[in-house]
Amino acid sequence: MSPPRARYFNTTGPCDPRRHYMLPPTPQLPQVRGLIEKDRYFVLHAPRQAGKTTALDTLESELKAEGDIAAVMFSCEMAKTAGDDYAAAEAILLDSLREADTLSGWPEELLPPAPWPQVAPGSRFNEALSEWCRRSPRRVVLILDEIDALQGASMVNVFRQLRDGHNARHEGHPFPSSVVLCGVRDVPDYKVTSGGNRDWSNPAGPFTIITESLRLGDFTTDQVTELYDQHTQATSQEFTKDAVERVFELTQGHPWLVNALAYEITFRMGVRRAITTAQVDEAKERLIRERPVHLDALMARLYEPRGGTSDPGDHGGNTAGHRRFLRRRLLRSPSGSHPGNRRAGNRQPDLPRGPDAAQAPGTVRTFQRREAGRDQPEDLQAPGPEWWQNVTMSPPRAKYFNTTGPCDPQRHYMLPPAPRLPEARALIEMDRYFVLHAPRQTGKTTTLRTLASELTTEGDIAALMFSCERAKTADDDIGWAESLLLDSLRQAAARSGWPEELLPPDPWPQATPGSRFNEALSEWCRRSPRRVVLFLDEIDALQGASLVSILSQLRDGHNARPEGQPFPTSIVLCGLRDVRDYKVASGGEPGRSNPASPFNIIADSLRLDDFTADQIAELYSQHTQATGQEFTKDALDRVFELTQGQPWLVNALAHEITAKMAVIGTINTARVEDAKERLIRARATHLDSLVARLHDPRVKRVIEPVVAGTFPHIDPTYAGALSYVRDLGLIKQTLPLEVANPIYREIILRVLGDPSEQYVMADPHSFVLPDGRFDLPRLLREFVVFWREHAEVLINQEGYHEAACQIILMAFLHRLVNGGGQLDREYAAGTKRLDVLVRWPYTSPEGERLIQREAMELKVWRTHGDDPTPDGLAQLDRYLDRLTLSTGALVIFDRRPEAPSWKERGAFEQATTPSGRQVTVLRV
Repeated sequence: MSPPRARYFNTTGPCDPRRHYMLPPTPQLPQVRGLIEKDRYFVLHAPRQAGKTTALDTLESELKAEGDIAAVMFSCEMAKTAGDDYAAAEAILLDSLREADTLSGWPEELLPPAPWPQVAPGSRFNEALSEWCRRSPRRVVLILDEIDALQGASMVNVFRQLRDGHNARHEGHPFPSSVVLCGVRDVPDYKVTSGGNRDWSNPAGPFTIITESLRLGDFTTDQVTELYDQHTQATSQEFTKDAVERVFELTQGHPWLVNALAYEITFRMGVRRAITTAQVDEAKERLIRERPVHLDALMARLYEPRGGTSDPGDHGGNTAGHRRFLRRRLLRSPSGSHPGNRRAGNRQPDLPRGPDAAQAPGTVRTFQRREAGRDQPEDLQAPGPEWWQNVTMSPPRAKYFNTTGPCDPQRHYMLPPAPRLPEARALIEMDRYFVLHAPRQTGKTTTLRTLASELTTEGDIAALMFSCERAKTADDDIGWAESLLLDSLRQAAARSGWPEELLPPDPWPQATPGSRFNEALSEWCRRSPRRVVLFLDEIDALQGASLVSILSQLRDGHNARPEGQPFPTSIVLCGLRDVRDYKVASGGEPGRSNPASPFNIIADSLRLDDFTADQIAELYSQHTQATGQEFTKDALDRVFELTQGQPWLVNALAHEITAKMAVIGTINTARVEDAKERLIRARATHLDSLVARLHDPRVKRVIEPVVAGTFPHIDPTYAGALSYVRDLGLIKQTLPLEVANPIYREIILRVLGDPSEQYVMADPHSFVLPDGRFDLPRLLREFVVFWREHAEVLINQEGYHEAACQIILMAFLHRLVNGGGQLDREYAAGTKRLDVLVRWPYTSPEGERLIQREAMELKVWRTHGDDPTPDGLAQLDRYLDRLTLSTGALVIFDRRPEAPSWKERGAFEQATTPSGRQVTVLRV
């Protein structure tokens, strides 16, 4: 690898500064270092050959050189051959990790263990990383390059093990302090690659550890100039200013294309004079004709329906998924959006690049480099038993709002967990078996972990929480599920710090598969001097026969306790769903074998409630006490109004404001509104996992009448669907039937309207009047044209057929309003309407900042129904009265078979409301 006589432009593989012209990689990644400092797990994605590997390779070297981190990057590429064989995938990944050339030259004490610990497939990757971290005197940071190579069950398995280890770190479980997943795609695509939306057990679950999704941006014009200047300095051959601008125009800053054009000109064409636009255009033609590997790989995608079966994105037919795929593969502009659809609100902002990146708004301050020549530790001692708590999980400089995984009071702002669930302790004292359920990321694990610790500290109970997450891979293999659960249980006990007499037996007693879990728990309880209480977290992971077997064994042990059989005195099943749904998952309709019978032991079903307004104020006050930065009372009220106390949303809004937006000074409602919009646009993992459910038949059955404002069709199966959607947290627990909070309400309509939005070709700027106000009358006229042209097609292809009219108009409004204004929408089942408020900021001639407000109401004239105009005028009147507005618009969609033809619709008329307001009525 000795460098050639002169450097050149690289078009294949990672860059080497000795051999290639290249930009400094790490200034492109200021957020990455900030996230590693906070011990986060995150995704870095970008198209192929955009510089990901080079940037992370450099970052890895710098982290290692600083002395307190053992950072290693390895490729998952070879694991692609494993397909769904996750045991083979684990073995290949561990081989790749051990053989990574980045490990060469490390002292013996930093190297991973040889051999890796021997455990059951499905937990081997977790155990190997844990053992390495336990031995390492430094914090371990893993960078998994080419994560896209993992497929199906292998990807699910690896992510579940990462999530299990991530969530166990706060209990003292040694595990990498930060993990970076690097690939072409964003995390929503990994969800689908690893299992789609197959069932209610949420195959997206393993991805809830992903706290951020960062995208590596393309070069700017200045960066293209900086790169080409390196060639000029080395050879005196100049690129003219026009030539550089032409390169940027042709490539839009795509790193491979920028390098490929320069390589074509300077090496293959052999140009020896100043390089002009003529040479750039000639190089472009040569590249297109020759179709090098990079271009050929992209062009091969053109014949895939969306992303091909080898590279799926969203479920088939999802236009938004198709568009995201093309953005990443073929059609990206500098902002990362489709060139024909540039607008605010791309899913992830490009990372700032170049020397000013660290100071860019919304970025995280980078690490300070250590002084040159700083001495490394003279000798690296083997760590003591307390090392992990003191070093690996050392808190960052300040606490922050947690949006991923369980909370840690040393690192996160958090409310005391136990008061959120007072009934649990009483049920445990009564030796009850019960279910605790709540939507994801509401604090279940944090609450139960705290309760287990408190019970054990009191002295007469050995309370242990462990995760069933890894047993997901066992499916119907009962013996394997038992092995994985018992492995997880033993590991949780080992990191608890309990004395020897409280630990479970080693080895477990040998028993026939199907009774091994019962026998193991019974033997442990026989030996333990305390009552044993078990918390089974992520019980949703168990499926089919495995779930039936485990719960049957629990019931058998529970019922044998009065006869003197030792068995846990209390067991808590913790997950997303209520007990009735586990019955269905474990066998469907009852038959002779009565699959519901194992659930007869469940005494109660508890639900963890959302935060109250006072609890939000208490949580946010912790940040104020730590930093002096206050939230105004109006801001707190707005947070509660937008989130309705949903814990993840409450934390996510605060994290967005304080960390990602880096707001300085008092936080007001305007900042909360900005954060809400950013959250909705970014569609973080938590939000994405919810909206992925919208096409589940049970969810559609409940949500469609909510959006349409109609009454749901009630039959004996409706209660199950309603319970399911409530357990997901999508709708409120009480009547009337409406979406749980305004943020979910907004996201649902945006997601459902996304396919229709792609048909909207109007320019949003053309609707802004000379005085800065929004031209709503013109928008309605343009909608009539759009409706006549596209309505029939869009209605027929809309999955939510009953709500198609509302969804299409909302998509049209969102496309044209949300670039400069905001939409507030209200809808609920049975209301027979959808209310919309357009808020448009503008500046008066006197320089005063004002908000234009325009109200609309949507009604549908359905088959066999009366003309909704009288009711619509009365409802609009009440809406305007609440908003203190003098006028508005009523839009009536005619869905009757006898309605006028599509080309004849679109009549405007003026009408008077019951209170005398003059309003516009549009019939389409």
